[in-house]
Amino acid sequence: MEVNPQEFKKRVSQIKLVKPFLGDYILNSRGDQIELRSSDRRHHVYTSISVPSHGESEGEYFVPLDRLGLIDVTSNGIKLSLTDKTATFKFNADSTHKSASFKKRSESSKKNSKIEPPTLTGKFVLNKKQLEFIFKSVSASALVRETKTEEDMRINQVHFYGSENSAVSNARFYATYVYSPVIKTDFSLVSSDLILAKNFASTCVDQIEISDSEKNVYFTDLSTGSWLSCAKVQSVKPPFSTLEIKDPQSSFVVLASEFKELIKWSSMAVEGTSRIGLSLNVDGNLTAVSNGNDLYSMKVARNSGSFLADFPISVLQTVLEYCADGEILCEYNFDIAPDILRLTQEVPDSGSAKHFIRSMKGK
Repeated sequence: MEVNPQEFKKRVSQIKLVKPFLGDYILNSRGDQIELRSSDRRHHVYTSISVPSHGESEGEYFVPLDRLGLIDVTSNGIKLSLTDKTATFKFNADSTHKSASFKKRSESSKKNSKIEPPTLTGKFVLNKKQLEFIFKSVSASALVRETKTEEDMRINQVHFYGSENSAVSNARFYATYVYSPVIKTDFSLVSSDLILAKNFASTCVDQIEISDSEKNVYFTDLSTGSWLSCAKVQSVKPPFSTLEIKDPQSSFVVLASEFKELIKWSSMAVEGTSRIGLSLNVDGNLTAVSNGNDLYSMKVARNSGSFLADFPISVLQTVLEYCADGEILCEYNFDIAPDILRLTQEVPDSGSAKHFIRSMKGK
């Protein structure tokens, strides 16, 4: 049977996202569909591609992890032959011809390759750009890289609040609140799953449905029917609350790229300390300071007031890493929170993100 080479390669790129803990990806022939699946202990990914009616053998075939490259091929044409013993791929390019075969699952195999389809309790739809903004923004305070063990997963989670159209992540000295009208349901996602979900979304056509069941959160490509599931980890979800602060004594507007460059330079220039001073004067000069030395100075777009405060440089680096391109409104020294630096970004059609960072000292 003929298989669309471009569409097939896209489907393979999706199952690659989840490394199979049993060692094999699953290819299943059923009617006019070729299904591809992979699972680890907490994640499942499913995708399929339509093929002409063929009358060939149906069933499951194993594609070993270390042989996936044999079907992850760029070609001009694919022919797939299915028998009661093997699935054989033939790839044709301009000047090359390649072939590879994979064994069919035997009836005596004890490998459990089944993936349960979603049973949903709540859902909402957003596009790739919106998901990228929301998930990238909340990653700033989600401790994504630090979330490895079961205990980490219980603590480090991003909480979504449909009634507030918001998502919240918290670290020890900083936090992020994202508002987007597309967030329509309540659920929680383990912080380390943010990367996997973003990577899956990048392979989707455009519209993505986020839904959840009692045990899983699902991400579904509405154009192809491909989906990814991430198992929930039991935790205590706090009631929604946000830091309502107004009337900052100092503020400035800066491009994200310029602020990132200031912090990047300063992180390399600073010695013997984990903190960096940020100084804003009334003339609109923002300066990174360490041990009385000016490390990097720049002119900001707009400013009001002045301040000098120390911040953990690693926190500034982390938060700015996850900021979108464009302008950032930075505000400091609020009446009820004089030690809080608030970074705000507005992205049309996606929402807004507010990052709150506590200073180490300020005046």
